Amino acid sequence: MKAALKLALVAAAQVVPAEAQELSYAGSMQFSTGSYIFTEPTRTLSLQNGINATFGGLRLSAAIPAILQNSGAITIVGGTVLPTGGEDHGAVGSRQGGQSVPMSPGGPRHSLLPGPDLYVQQTATDSVVAEPGSYTLSAGDLLLSGGLALYQGRTWLRSLELSVHAKAPLNSLDSGIGTGRWDFGAGTNVAAALGSVLAVLDLSYWWYGDLAELELRDGLSWGASLGLPVSRSVSLTAMAFGSNRVIQTAEPARAVSVGLIYRLSPRASLSFSGGVGLSETSPDASLSLGWLWTLSNGK
Repeated sequence: MKAALKLALVAAAQVVPAEAQELSYAGSMQFSTGSYIFTEPTRTLSLQNGINATFGGLRLSAAIPAILQNSGAITIVGGTVLPTGGEDHGAVGSRQGGQSVPMSPGGPRHSLLPGPDLYVQQTATDSVVAEPGSYTLSAGDLLLSGGLALYQGRTWLRSLELSVHAKAPLNSLDSGIGTGRWDFGAGTNVAAALGSVLAVLDLSYWWYGDLAELELRDGLSWGASLGLPVSRSVSLTAMAFGSNRVIQTAEPARAVSVGLIYRLSPRASLSFSGGVGLSETSPDASLSLGWLWTLSNGK
């Protein structure tokens, strides 16, 4: 959904002069479900709310989600979700051979298990995290971003921007949705017109806060999206997302989605998309509804 909103923002910027000031509200509602690396599925409903302000070539934004989730095993890392295991992240860190991590209600995390003649240390395949239960509604971590436009135009290259990001830990690890750590990112965003197709590529390098028993590996995340107008108000979209291997014992995140953007007016647009995960660290399926509303703009 972030890729769809980025595409909508870039498309909307084509009708606003480069020197203009603009304030916009971008939001989305997304439902996702998946087992990730666990034996039981986690279902998440998130409502994202963000404010974007531009002053000439400077862009500032802040976004915070409301999250309804039935498991504490999926947490926000760098503004996206990752199967860290939450409080039971030690079970993810000790995972071996690509096996699913068992989920058990209140089961032992690193206890000793009885053997034939003596007690033996619990193995990675015996490690457990708390299984999904009732749904909990929480406010997620705050994501702050800033961007500096190096170029804006109406040639084949529409925009080039440098960006910085910070995820502020408003939630502790035991909240079930956050890691309780700061995450920082820096990168670039490029938009180009390929005939009638608008292409957007977003690259960011992230420095993640590690957990006590689980190292989160720093590295690159990327998002790519294509928008093809089919009428004055409707564009079809295709999006892909990926990252490096953040968790040593799990595959890198990979996901794709398709959808459309519907321009209600020069100031407002809606986006719809459906996606599937291509790796075990991404949700199996997701559905998203997004909206962008320009509150004010002027020179």
